[in-house]
Amino acid sequence: MATQDATEAEPPPATQPTSRSRAVASDGPGGDVLVALSRLPHPHLAPVGSAVPDGPLVVEPVPGHRLDELRAASGPFTEEETATVVVPIAQGLGALHGAGLVHGGPDETCIVVRVDGMPVLADLSTVQLGPGAARADLHALVACAVRLLPDEEVYVAAAVGPACLRSQLLALLDQEALSAQDVVDACFRSVDPTPLRRPLASCALEAPVAREHGAGPAAGDDGL
Repeated sequence: MATQDATEAEPPPATQPTSRSRAVASDGPGGDVLVALSRLPHPHLAPVGSAVPDGPLVVEPVPGHRLDELRAASGPFTEEETATVVVPIAQGLGALHGAGLVHGGPDETCIVVRVDGMPVLADLSTVQLGPGAARADLHALVACAVRLLPDEEVYVAAAVGPACLRSQLLALLDQEALSAQDVVDACFRSVDPTPLRRPLASCALEAPVAREHGAGPAAGDDGL
């Protein structure tokens, strides 16, 4: 397992939402997507609702820090920390895909770790109806995860074998058929996800990984 220490500047306190939100009337452009999202509550997808009865639906902001902010502040994630983020977000994407929606390519700017430690796919502005790009969503999540990890040179220097999380995730890109559960299983094959603790001005993040039926054992018995 490769790790890398880093002591960079902390990100700003998570006092303001960092996700993007948009207000769209249910009968306006994009309204069908928001209506579908409002019927798909999931702990790792930004909530969609209306501030007033029969008002326009909006993707609600998620207070916290984006993954790119956390990596810039504290350096590369360990494999255990990365799995702690990837498993819940893969489960959220699986819920989207099951409802006939696709995200369009999650990256480090789309995923927020809330102040209570829960990873959330916070930017849903690119979600569309249609099953065609589900595999592309998962490829984008894998690429995001690899970017969170230490650079390839660190793995080479440490002589880490193919069982490491980085290798397991990259191997998924060669699969002809890829599901969200495949991403979850690859994480559990490689590591025991551990609480995500990143030094922040406002809190220490702690996020046990959620488990769904068919997923491997997490570290301990806690779930989100």
